[in-house]
Amino acid sequence: MPHARKPAKADVHAAAPIAQEAADYLRTQEKADFADAVNVLIAFATATTPQYGDPALSLHVPVDFRDRVREQAKAEGVKNLQPIVLEDLKGFLAGEWEPSDPKVSPRGSAGAKASMSVRIPKDLVEQVDAMAEDFARERGWVMDPVHRLNARQIAIQALGRRFGVELEKPQRGWETDYQLVMDVPEAFRDFVRQAEPAADRDLSIVLRDAYARFLNGEWVPDQPQQAPVGQSVDKVRLTAQVNRHVWEQVKKAGADPEQIAARGYRLVPTQVALAAIVTAYDVPEKLLYPWVE
Repeated sequence: MPHARKPAKADVHAAAPIAQEAADYLRTQEKADFADAVNVLIAFATATTPQYGDPALSLHVPVDFRDRVREQAKAEGVKNLQPIVLEDLKGFLAGEWEPSDPKVSPRGSAGAKASMSVRIPKDLVEQVDAMAEDFARERGWVMDPVHRLNARQIAIQALGRRFGVELEKPQRGWETDYQLVMDVPEAFRDFVRQAEPAADRDLSIVLRDAYARFLNGEWVPDQPQQAPVGQSVDKVRLTAQVNRHVWEQVKKAGADPEQIAARGYRLVPTQVALAAIVTAYDVPEKLLYPWVE
């Protein structure tokens, strides 16, 4: 019997959209556990393998928005969303249309999220990101790190404009007035970005709940791993919106001498946040601590 060919890295990314459709179908069949398992595998596979060709631009949107866009596209015979997004991204750069402020009101639950993706040249995304930042700053819009105006937000608005679907804003349930910046390995950040919509939990809400449990004494993160002397890991930024007052309370509790004596180690708000993210999204520890065998 001949051995089956081992999937190549390109095969993983080619199969990802089909696997996502499979996960979506499983949800329609009330097989949420099966769908969640598929999403976890998709997130891990795509986060740990390099990609060839134009990268996929992941769009995290409410489930209703995704479903309505797909329904309208099917009704109009549109099989590929890429040309629509490409046209509007280029139109934005050319000044042919202006996107709206994507600011989110923090008033409750984030709601169920889903992931859509379109393949867009990396250099085009970078150009749109740069122009979008200037565009938003000139208008005095809040530069929210999660929902700020960027290529992803403009792509979402492009789909909404094309198919007449209004994007309902997710809600968080606390005042998010402080940007938490976490330096993490790139594979960790990519995994979290893929896993967040599948888990139906906004990153800000994950941290809201985790900080509350930490302050109430209901949960204590394990001691963070320290990189060996001389070990260096390239880092990228993962950002989330939190409440400044709560963040300061976590900082104070993490440095409290009595609490340090009880748990045996000091904690800072970023370490508490990362521990919560690992648990909430089932992130493999190896992605956060790549030096651990």
